Amino acid sequence: MKSIAYEIMVYTEHSSDIVRVNINLSSPGSGLQGVTPTGDQTAILQQIINSIPNGYGANLHLMDMTITVNRDINFPNYVNLVGRNAKIIMGGTLSFGERAIVEGIEFDGNMNCGGILAVGNDSIIFNNKFKNFKSRTAGSTVVLAVSGDGTLVDNNLFDTIEPYSENSIIGDAIGASRAIYCLDADCIITHNTFKNMKGYEDGDYIHVQNTLNEAVYWPFTESLDIMNRKFSEKEVKIESNTFYQDSKSNIKVQGSGVTIKSNKFYVQNTQYGSGVMRVQNSENVAISNNEIIVSAVVPPMVLLAEIVNGVTFSNNTVRMLSSSAVGNTHSLINLSHVAETDIRDNIIKIKNMNRFISYKNVKNLSIERNTVNCMGNDVGFFTYCPISTTLQNEEVSILGNKCKSVSDLSLQYTYINGGVIRDNVFQSGVTFYGLSSKNYKISNNSLKKGADLRAVYIDDTVSTGITGIDIIGNTFDGAYTEYIKINHPALKVRVSQNTLLGSGNLLYVNASQVKSEITYVPGSKIVNFDFGLKANRPQGYTLQIGHVFYLMDSEERRPIFWNGTGWYDLKGTLVV
Repeated sequence: MKSIAYEIMVYTEHSSDIVRVNINLSSPGSGLQGVTPTGDQTAILQQIINSIPNGYGANLHLMDMTITVNRDINFPNYVNLVGRNAKIIMGGTLSFGERAIVEGIEFDGNMNCGGILAVGNDSIIFNNKFKNFKSRTAGSTVVLAVSGDGTLVDNNLFDTIEPYSENSIIGDAIGASRAIYCLDADCIITHNTFKNMKGYEDGDYIHVQNTLNEAVYWPFTESLDIMNRKFSEKEVKIESNTFYQDSKSNIKVQGSGVTIKSNKFYVQNTQYGSGVMRVQNSENVAISNNEIIVSAVVPPMVLLAEIVNGVTFSNNTVRMLSSSAVGNTHSLINLSHVAETDIRDNIIKIKNMNRFISYKNVKNLSIERNTVNCMGNDVGFFTYCPISTTLQNEEVSILGNKCKSVSDLSLQYTYINGGVIRDNVFQSGVTFYGLSSKNYKISNNSLKKGADLRAVYIDDTVSTGITGIDIIGNTFDGAYTEYIKINHPALKVRVSQNTLLGSGNLLYVNASQVKSEITYVPGSKIVNFDFGLKANRPQGYTLQIGHVFYLMDSEERRPIFWNGTGWYDLKGTLVV
């Protein structure tokens, strides 16, 4: 090889002086000129890298040319690769060290290659194009693997990514693909464009995966895929990127402390189960100010969170432009075994999607100040929880949401101990279902009549014991058969100060109500109240004075009242 002339330049980075030589790879003296693009120039490039003086870094400039690198190359620390109108056809893997800058290169994987490894700290991957990547060996396809702290991935294009051919074994690496794999590293991923991702199994444009640490507290003690462990915390920021989704998910988070902010997602021909964003076994993940634009036939799952402590989904916009999948059971947001979750201030416009939020085994869930517009003809749920005796939810609050829907909605409140449903406005038909839940308050909501004959329906499907329910200050718009129906024995139920904009009975209590403690507070019109046979009058409970029980015995149908010591009729006669 001909001798190479070096131009010495001195840079100061952090507290260390790094001396870098400038090498023009496009000059005739480099030895790369004159080789056809189909030839392998790995050996020449490696020889140039090896010629860098010991103790020096380098700026490798590639301008107005295409080279082919079919084998692996390791760039030393402090070596930059900077291009202008430059292309590298890859067959191998390129690995960069500490404080590397990779800029202005089109990397073409030719559908048979390795990937790019940013293994050193404080590297910058800027303004490149990564196209046509498919693993050359059995395993997952990874375009850019980041394992160095302080890495910036900015303003790159990732286009056409495919996995190694599928082997029909679900869950292994073969059939999976990634654009960026961030492995236990502090990293900023911003202003990139992702498109044309394919995958037989797992596929994510961005996959964040940190070290697994022991975590023997809930929800990490749940026995799903990973038990008693959580992914450690690294400062990963995924901001202001654009995603064009074909069939797989966009972002998978297996790491704590991740921020997903101000990204734009164009969701097209998605598979529902993939999820636009997935969070697993992590803590303190913030998802905010993103825009999700859906043109898919199948409505997508925007967020799937499983075994997570502390996830915030706020100030996002979801616009579903079209969907023909009527009759599905899909959920926009799916929560399973999560704690300290906040879903607030989002603007949601969905079509033919059965469920806004599905939840199971959650603690301290707040759904607050969301604006939801449900289009299409599919009858659905504002909130939904599957029915199972193994489920348990604690402190679920639904506050200040505004919702309208073409079809009726159900607000399902299932297996919950503690919470508040307050200040919500439903501009279309809705029914609140309190199923096997206790110690909650429904107050100051505006509920509009739909096809259902009840505004509030309370039942105990698995006999957990209903107690401590306040239904106060709500406005019921429409003519109901019963505004409130309690279909199972309940304790400590207060109904008061509600406004009825229509006809119908305020409260209906099932005839099997033998242990009732339902309190009437002035301000609500009572038509049906506590009733049953004389032998089934409530006994042994702290009843409020004035509690009414209507006798249903055939020989004496009349109301009686509790005066604090016994039951009396309207004449003041003790009923024994």
